Amino acid sequence: MDEHKIQIDTMVNKLKVLDSRIQKLESLADGVLNEVESIYRQQIKELHLKKETIQQKISDIQETGHNI
Repeated sequence: MDEHKIQIDTMVNKLKVLDSRIQKLESLADGVLNEVESIYRQQIKELHLKKETIQQKISDIQETGHNI
C-alpha cells in the first residue's frame, strides 16, 4: 500500500470512532434533556394545582363576602 492510502484509511477509521463517540454523547444528551423536561413538566403541573387551589380560595372568600 502506498503511504497516501494508509493515511486516508487511518483518517476514515478515526472518523468512524469519532462518529461513534458523537452518537454516544447525543444519546446521553437526549437522556438528560428528557429528565430535565420531566422535572419541568412536574413543576408546571404543581404550579397549576397551586393556582387552582388559590382560585378556589378566592372564590370561597368572594362568596363569603357576599353573604355578610
